[in-house]
Amino acid sequence: MTTLFVGCGNVGAALAQRLVARGERVLGLTRSERALPEHVVPIRAELPSESLVLPTEVVHLVYAVAPGARDDAAYARGYPLGLTSVLDALDRAGATLRRAVLVSSTAVYTQDDGSYVDERSPVTEAGTAARILEAERLLGARLGARGVVLRLSGIYGPGRDRIVRAIREGKPAPGDPTRVGNRIHRDDAAAATDHLLHLEATERVYVGTDDASVPMGEVFDWVASRVGVALVPPDASGRGATSKRLSNARLRATGFTFRYPTYREGYGALLVG
Repeated sequence: MTTLFVGCGNVGAALAQRLVARGERVLGLTRSERALPEHVVPIRAELPSESLVLPTEVVHLVYAVAPGARDDAAYARGYPLGLTSVLDALDRAGATLRRAVLVSSTAVYTQDDGSYVDERSPVTEAGTAARILEAERLLGARLGARGVVLRLSGIYGPGRDRIVRAIREGKPAPGDPTRVGNRIHRDDAAAATDHLLHLEATERVYVGTDDASVPMGEVFDWVASRVGVALVPPDASGRGATSKRLSNARLRATGFTFRYPTYREGYGALLVG
């Protein structure tokens, strides 16, 4: 079984390692010479590309790009235009995709009143969210039930430990302590993507977040108590911060279980490490 990764960053690399460990063949489309996880076969290309060549044997696609800038042009290249290039190349190759997972973002939800939000909640077409949603619609139009969108909340874990580092160093914790925040550990994000790749029947969209939608101040206090330092007044100037309670009920209903169901388990593992 061959899986193609487009974007092999923090979450993609963790997932690629899972698949390689199971003996699956993994290809990584990359625009640079940076190292991919061991045993991932590189395909070097810049997206979008009308001349992209991909292998026929690809049966799974994980599209998890990180645009190089926070502007419309970068998001257009990364999401709808890049995805179109990949799907067109797979069509030209005669590949038969069984499943594609587009790793999206819960940033498409801009509710800011602490309300509960799930897959049926209104989304915004403002700013960069418009390009993400364009890619989501494109996936559905091209692949139908074979295309699944996983909207991830804030990712933390190895290499994404900004809160822990700030508190340990006696710096203000990043974010507004009164804001209700949502997060998912990197390893659970990778596992959820893996789960949806191989699930027999799926919905079109899933929210990927853990069980603990809580005010950020609760997270800051808990980390500070575990590190054993006094908490410096937080920096509430976080970019684009909203306050909402994301639901993972649809994802859990598929049988998925979290290794790190709350920030306590996840940050606890980081602190031990």
